[in-house]
Amino acid sequence: MLRRICLAFCPNEQHLNNPGFDCCARVSITMGPGTRKSWLCVFTVALCLAAAQGQLSVLVSYWPNEVYVNREVTFTCLPYTDPTYTTLVTNASFVWMQGDVRLNETQDMQINMTFITPGYANVTCTATDDDTGQNDTSSVWLSVLADNNEKEEEEEEEEEVVVVVVVVVVVVVVVVVVEVQVEEEAQERKNCLV
Repeated sequence: MLRRICLAFCPNEQHLNNPGFDCCARVSITMGPGTRKSWLCVFTVALCLAAAQGQLSVLVSYWPNEVYVNREVTFTCLPYTDPTYTTLVTNASFVWMQGDVRLNETQDMQINMTFITPGYANVTCTATDDDTGQNDTSSVWLSVLADNNEKEEEEEEEEEVVVVVVVVVVVVVVVVVVEVQVEEEAQERKNCLV
């Protein structure tokens, strides 16, 4: 909004980057000599200076790129004061939300989270510049995948069960074979005695 008002008085975009005298001179040319000391010039320069500061813009990112259940994910909320995302705000506060649930309010631009169920998740950060009071919100959708380690552990447990069953079957077969042999030997001795 300030940028639009400033452009109305100072339509040349370069005045937004160097507002001061250039913007005031442009108003004085439009209004005539002696305008520099007028309220209009002071008001216009103030608007140009405010517009030159830029609006707060927030970007949210997360790492690692592949998110699995029961693994920690780091989210970063970067507040910038310009549309080219080059000037980072150094004095800001952050409110983190997952869906409609407020998670944390902090001065730190990073937060760690762990998801317990697979599916889609929405994480939102609202950053407020503590110096200017400006705020902006950004969110990111991510896919939370089932944990590969859990699947491997389940497969290993299934393999262990199969091995135990095979061992038990082998032992039973050996016991049966031994019992059959013992009975046959006992029968032969009995036949020999008769």
